[in-house]
Amino acid sequence: GVSINSIYNAPNKLFEYIACGLDVWYHEEMAAGQEYNSLVCWPKVIPLNFSKLEMYNVEELVEHEAGKRRFVDFTCEKACDNLITLICA
Repeated sequence: GVSINSIYNAPNKLFEYIACGLDVWYHEEMAAGQEYNSLVCWPKVIPLNFSKLEMYNVEELVEHEAGKRRFVDFTCEKACDNLITLICA
């Protein structure tokens, strides 16, 4: 994006990819979503400078070490738990 909104807005894809267990690589200028950064535990969320990709070790970026999985629940079921409980009560 070219608007300032693309810097301060965490796109839905960030949360969708994490919920699916996929790594996310995003441009380092994007401010929103940085609290989800993880360079070791996966799914990884990694800020990168896309104009200098040659400076990164891709093998390290894609490595998924056993026992380093993190669970981030962004599913609609989790988000609706309280509502479902209220409706069904």
